[in-house]
Amino acid sequence: METRTVLRLIIHKNYIRKITLPVKPQTVDSLLEQLEEKLGLPYKFSLQFEDPDFNNSLVNLTDIDDLPDKPTLKIVSLVTSPTPTCSTADTEILSTSSDGPSSQVKRTAWPESFEIPTFPVDVEYRLRQGNLQYMRDETYLQVSGELKHEILEKLSETIYSFKAYPDKDNFEDVAAALIKKHPCLTQPGTSKGWNGCISISILTVISEDCETTPYSLHLDATSTAIILEGKVVMDDLGNLPKAMCTLFGLMYALNLEYPPVMKNTFDFIQRIMGQLWVYFVVFWALLLTTISGEDDTGTSKECEDAPFVPGHNLAGEGFDVVTMERKGSYLIDMEKWDLGNSTCKFRKNKYMNEIKQKLPAAVVDWRTLPKCSMKVSSQIFESSEALVNDSSSALSASWKVGIDVKAVGAAVGSTHSREAKFAMTKSKEDKYSFTKHEIACNFYSYRVAAKPPLHAEFLEAVKSLPTPYDRDAYRNLITTYGTHYTTTVILGGRMKSITAIKTCQAAVSGLTDTAVKDCLDVEASGSYSVVTVKVEAHFCQELKKKMGTNEKFSSMFSERQTEIIGGNINGEDLLFSGSSHPDSRKKWLESLKSLPDIVHYSLKPLHFLLSTKHPARKGLKKAVEEYIIQNALMKVCSEPCKIGRKCSTRDRCACVCESSQVINSNCCPTAKGLATLKVYNLRARGLYGDRLTQTDGCVLVKYDSKSMRTQTIDNNDNPFWPETFEFGPIKIRIANKLTFEVYDADSSWNSDHLGSCSFDLRRGVVTDTCFFTHGTFFFTYEVKCAPSLQGPQCNEHIPSPMAAPLADIFSSRNGVLVKDMPRLELAFNNSDKFSFKNPYAKPIML
Repeated sequence: METRTVLRLIIHKNYIRKITLPVKPQTVDSLLEQLEEKLGLPYKFSLQFEDPDFNNSLVNLTDIDDLPDKPTLKIVSLVTSPTPTCSTADTEILSTSSDGPSSQVKRTAWPESFEIPTFPVDVEYRLRQGNLQYMRDETYLQVSGELKHEILEKLSETIYSFKAYPDKDNFEDVAAALIKKHPCLTQPGTSKGWNGCISISILTVISEDCETTPYSLHLDATSTAIILEGKVVMDDLGNLPKAMCTLFGLMYALNLEYPPVMKNTFDFIQRIMGQLWVYFVVFWALLLTTISGEDDTGTSKECEDAPFVPGHNLAGEGFDVVTMERKGSYLIDMEKWDLGNSTCKFRKNKYMNEIKQKLPAAVVDWRTLPKCSMKVSSQIFESSEALVNDSSSALSASWKVGIDVKAVGAAVGSTHSREAKFAMTKSKEDKYSFTKHEIACNFYSYRVAAKPPLHAEFLEAVKSLPTPYDRDAYRNLITTYGTHYTTTVILGGRMKSITAIKTCQAAVSGLTDTAVKDCLDVEASGSYSVVTVKVEAHFCQELKKKMGTNEKFSSMFSERQTEIIGGNINGEDLLFSGSSHPDSRKKWLESLKSLPDIVHYSLKPLHFLLSTKHPARKGLKKAVEEYIIQNALMKVCSEPCKIGRKCSTRDRCACVCESSQVINSNCCPTAKGLATLKVYNLRARGLYGDRLTQTDGCVLVKYDSKSMRTQTIDNNDNPFWPETFEFGPIKIRIANKLTFEVYDADSSWNSDHLGSCSFDLRRGVVTDTCFFTHGTFFFTYEVKCAPSLQGPQCNEHIPSPMAAPLADIFSSRNGVLVKDMPRLELAFNNSDKFSFKNPYAKPIML
């Protein structure tokens, strides 16, 4: 049993206690449990400790082994994020932990001293590094848009827990507290730092559907219209928010200037709307296609005879965010068109000769979209884990709203998608990077109504769920219906290809990952008419000429997974053979108008379909959260660096080398045949140099342009030269031979050549002999191939697969699923098959 532990505990600045624990806790959770029991505090809390490595500055406690003897700890109360009384559906910014958008908000009074909340792990790490840099030389942190979003989102949640409508003083309190805790965020030249950013961010919390209060602004307009240059251009817009958004959309779509007398007002509104730029960009792009008018209605006979719009049943379907698959099981009835009075909604489809097509009763906001440009987009990923993080890019960020999966980190969802499994499997075989090439064309979009008709089978399945939570029963439901349902869809087609590049194999051919991606871009573009593509095409031709091949890059790097969705497909690789089959691409594009698929999704968790009082709602939410978290991917470095060191700022598991003639920065050889050469153990027997005295022998050793000479051993016919010659990095070529020349060096100008011999180099330790006219010469050399090279002349790539025991547990080279972490820990503690210990495998979420 471990000895007792003594703690200095800061509960409040005026309340500091000495705490003695009878048993030393083994984990942070164990420590929290003991303190909860001993203190009896009425709230949840986390812990910070004074870290001696940083002049006793407070640092979050995440590992019990980080605690010094007799540590000083600080209690940090956890502020739970409440739910607003309203929701903005798919455009909701802040996620919540409550069961639904209608939950009542319980707020506390504005605190006397605002406590800055704990940000996500990666944000806290960057702020900690920034604060340390600021303490050293007062360098301010360069805040990226992503980092600012994370900070403002968390601050907004916390502010909203106290006040739905904070005032100027409140914002100043928060800004001052933020700068005090994280001085690296100070904005040079400003007195209030982040005050303006925070006030703009909190505006995104409040939506137009909020409950009316005595302090609400209520506009009961009888008519809302847009007037441009004295003419009514759009009427009956319904409400003021919709009219404002439409007005801005028109001004941008038609390139109109702001009215001079209201320029400042419009500039201010634009700044506020700029915080929601993602949604407005989509709105502006679609605006001109929505002016065509309202839905027409048809009679029962017309509705029965008319076809549905293309892709009418692609929304309302179950979706699994872990596997990124549509489940084929419907939660919403997308075949029902009857609005309740034997009528249906009609829309004209401009892509199908303006014919009238009916909409399902559950569909609203159906519209046609502008045609696509068939432009290729591409990305490069240095690891499979980076690609997994991007695999859910087809989803809108709203899929996390309403479920608590943030604590697991960014690699949540899509870990079992087809492309993720392809990349993760490859990463365990060798050192790979990955490229993604994509073409997407959008033709239609629509969304599901707020209260759609639910499918009868789904209702029966939910009804059969047991009232006491039963994990297996709820997991069976997830197996059938997935974790979410589709609410908004953009329909069309997409060609996507993931190419696996053996990083070091490309490097020995004189290629970088970026060069391979760029040349794949050229081949995927299908056209060389654009100036930039012409330049890249010429560059790629020069690379192939240098390599002595005319093979296409898509053939050289053919480890590929291709996915084509939507339209008619005849099995051709339309992405990388577009220039060879231009008609096939055109036919595919045309077929998308009648046979579209989903290009982009907006999702909601399954439990959103159930009322807040439904007995299965909480259980379904819990089951979905558990399933997603158990399949989340944790970043765990699987092995130490064989060469180089782990100092990459982008990937803490990546090994980085100092570039040289032999090795590049990612620790791959720069060409075939690269090796190091060492010559040693030089000796001779029976030399005959002088008639009257014995030989004064020396040896000249040559390879390529380098030559090295031993010292002269006087008066000895059987000399042994002690020198070891390190030739350093060399390139093995057929034309180059290792040559030995032995001399009788009577003086600096008079040396007799006793004999010479030459040998082709081969990998390994080689001992050989030269026979001269008088005497025999012996030598040994060692050739070590550069990393990732093998073969007699070091010109063959050698893969670097993971060890079998590791590959069995790891899902990717440096990633372990949450549900497999117990297996990993058990293996570390009980197996001698692992060549490294916990410092290399300390888990950190992606």
